[in-house]
Amino acid sequence: MDIAITAKKTDSRRKRLLVAGLVLLTVMCFARMSWPQNRSGISRTSIWTAPVHRGELHFEVTGYGYLKSKKQRMITAPTDATVHEIFLKPGDQVNAESMIMQLGNPEFAQKVRQVQRECDTLQNRYQLLEAQQKREMLAHRAEYEKLAAEWESAELNVKARERLFKRGLISTLEFEQAKLLARQLSKRRDLESTRLRELANVHRETLLIQRNIIQQQTEYLHSLNQRLERLQVRAGIDGVVQKLALEPGQSVKEGQTMIVVSSVAELYATLNVSQAQTDALHIDQPARIKTRAGELAGRVSRISPVVERGSLTVEIALDGTAPETLRPETPIEGSIQTGHAENTIYVQKPANASPGSDMLLYRLSPDESYAELVRVTLGRETREYMEVIAGAHPGDTLVLSDLSSLNGKKQLHFDN
Repeated sequence: MDIAITAKKTDSRRKRLLVAGLVLLTVMCFARMSWPQNRSGISRTSIWTAPVHRGELHFEVTGYGYLKSKKQRMITAPTDATVHEIFLKPGDQVNAESMIMQLGNPEFAQKVRQVQRECDTLQNRYQLLEAQQKREMLAHRAEYEKLAAEWESAELNVKARERLFKRGLISTLEFEQAKLLARQLSKRRDLESTRLRELANVHRETLLIQRNIIQQQTEYLHSLNQRLERLQVRAGIDGVVQKLALEPGQSVKEGQTMIVVSSVAELYATLNVSQAQTDALHIDQPARIKTRAGELAGRVSRISPVVERGSLTVEIALDGTAPETLRPETPIEGSIQTGHAENTIYVQKPANASPGSDMLLYRLSPDESYAELVRVTLGRETREYMEVIAGAHPGDTLVLSDLSSLNGKKQLHFDN
């Protein structure tokens, strides 16, 4: 009988434990179901917030870029050559006569000497041809003068025989023979005169052809000499050596770019600007350029139509002269003033914000115990602020931190 009583007590205890467990599970499920599903907890001190203001705002487009030189000289190899010696390096200042590099090509130098000898030979042949033509002209002129003298003598003989013929002292045959001889000599004289003129023309044409050949060869020699001189690579302009990526002993091909020399007297700035910001840009807008030597003022001079990787290039003409310490390709930061508003709503730039876009941001409750998700329409931007078109009002406080990891939770509760 004692054993039966013990079994009944054990079953009763198990029933009470089971009921208690079911009650606890029910309470936990109810608590879980009643907790807001779209809330998330986060530390208040770990987020970045800023109030919404109303007031005057100056709008600008910002970008990064480089200083550029208005005047650059790209120096190419005049012929296939080998770098013998390098005297200057990138960053060194130069004037037009500064020698940067010495190139060498023995075969090319030999070719120049050969062409020089050919030019000398052509010049000697020309002088010899002139002498031969002079001798030939003298011989033909002597023949002409001889015939002219014989013709004059024959004419005098005709006149004398005419008087004798009229007196009947000579026969008709003798008189006609005298006239025939005079006519023949006259024709020979005229023919020789024509030959002299034609020969002079032929001589002129021959000399002209020879002079053209000499001129062509001389010009060719001049171009070769210029290329030979260019083996002594000089800067050509005042400025700074911008690029030089060669070493002594390295070979270069004809036409290969070896050096870039940039003038430092005339600089301009280029800024890479996001395509989304370019609608507000116009020629002649004022700009500020930040460099390591200070700020420079300028104006928009050109807006490139070519978009690369979501941005385009804007050129800024600098006002006045840039400091001498600045060099082409110096990294810069710039801003372009695109306008201003007298009475507008604005807030500090949220993380990952873009001008003219809608963005989901958290707005703090009045007691700052939680934040709710709202859609904010952003407008133009300055370096620090963005215009608020809709979704927030002056006095609101917005969370500007990047909270995309919360996957759009509608409410944000702060952990104590």
